[in-house]
Amino acid sequence: MQSEFPNFVFEEGFEEEDVTWTSERETRENMGKRAKLVLDRIFQDDRDDTCAPTSCLSQMADTFLVF
Repeated sequence: MQSEFPNFVFEEGFEEEDVTWTSERETRENMGKRAKLVLDRIFQDDRDDTCAPTSCLSQMADTFLVF
């Protein structure tokens, strides 16, 4: 992706392949934990950048619950 979109800034540690994917469905509890990590990172960073997280509906629902 980085070679196809050289003008985008990719976060440190960005992986080309999803290293967390498994065939087992993720628990709601774990989705909430991941959502909190994302929100903490967004709100702890005081830079003046635009942030546009994207996700599937179920992950966004858990993000809204954490928010």
